[in-house]
Amino acid sequence: MADLVDINKLIEETGAFDCVECGKCTSVCPAASFNPEFAPRLIVVKALEGIKNDPVTQKNMWICLTCEMCNSMCPYKVNYSGFIQGLRANSFQEGNLPICSQGGLIHTMQRLMANESLRQNRLGWLTDDLKVT
Repeated sequence: MADLVDINKLIEETGAFDCVECGKCTSVCPAASFNPEFAPRLIVVKALEGIKNDPVTQKNMWICLTCEMCNSMCPYKVNYSGFIQGLRANSFQEGNLPICSQGGLIHTMQRLMANESLRQNRLGWLTDDLKVT
């Protein structure tokens, strides 16, 4: 089993400490538009405050779609999705997974979303002449 992610290292690597709570991440977040309790910045704030087992954070970190829209909107370049994936990896290692009505499929997706070694490459299928800079 993998080691737990060091929260201080995660904060440093993702730039989470640079969050100024401007809310721009939440304004573009598709998960936040359907769940008013969810905001990428609030997950970061709770972690920075040292609230490790906050029930709302434990629930909300699994709501994130890891679409990275928050990352692209952040003026301070905070990697919210990377931060949330690190928290998920820790939660998974500690055996904390949400209970899902869909059983195995949802749990498999959550394990994939908690796997810090997987990175999205949404444009990988495009040939170079179709890519836009």
